[in-house]
Amino acid sequence: MAAAVMAMRPRLMLLPLLAGLTCLSFGLGGQAMPGSGLSGLVAVAVFAAVGIASIGGFAMSAFCAPALAFLAVEPVAAVRIILVCSIVMQVLNVWEFRRHIALGAIAPLLLAGLATVPIGVHLLLVLPKAASLTAIGTVICASALWSILRPAKAQAHAPNLWLDLLAAGLGGITGGIAAFPSAALTVWIGLQRWPKERQRGVMQPFILVMQVAILATITLMAPATGHPPFDATVMAYALPAILGTAMGLRVCRALGERHFVRAVQALLLLSGIAMLVSGLLAA
Repeated sequence: MAAAVMAMRPRLMLLPLLAGLTCLSFGLGGQAMPGSGLSGLVAVAVFAAVGIASIGGFAMSAFCAPALAFLAVEPVAAVRIILVCSIVMQVLNVWEFRRHIALGAIAPLLLAGLATVPIGVHLLLVLPKAASLTAIGTVICASALWSILRPAKAQAHAPNLWLDLLAAGLGGITGGIAAFPSAALTVWIGLQRWPKERQRGVMQPFILVMQVAILATITLMAPATGHPPFDATVMAYALPAILGTAMGLRVCRALGERHFVRAVQALLLLSGIAMLVSGLLAA
């Protein structure tokens, strides 16, 4: 036990440093209007959303989007903040589960997902935010309820490459609209009942690459539709994202397989509800 604590001490010593840097970054910007400068309230929302999402490794956008909508952050700016913080979260998650990454399984999923990213980003830029979030939230809620109510002894779904590609392709669309590329794929992988490490070894690299591609696509496409170019000040929100990820991963490590499955199902349902709330706030 003592040896484990000593091994963790360098990482534990980083937490106060990161907390201090966060306070320094947002201390003067805490009163700024969200979307026009650094905001302490947005930083708190990021920290909480990333902390919850890191338990299952996904859905940061679903938890953060309603808070940013409530704080009146402009939709494209909100997606950019979510993407930056989610990328930070996924880098740490990929490192945590690096021994379980299967590049052969991830490659076809990435090809399908990246092919549909421009469609999702185009929909983000032209569709009413309320309608798209409400539609995505409804589908996620229905899928989560189905997986929760499905009998525990029901047979696991057999792997199917075409369904894998379909779920990943839908991720490009939901990722572009709401920075949530793992929505459909999380449901599909959950039905196959993979072990926790295998799920995370596929999902985290997929989400990371998709988030980077979505952020780059928005940066390229947004100015042509009248939206401002990328604002580098949103990079400061990476600090609360790092703190939140550290807390969420600590909870994840403590979960057994059965509790991890339940946590993922609960996160799916909560993320769907959060999307619906976000859609209502945007209406």
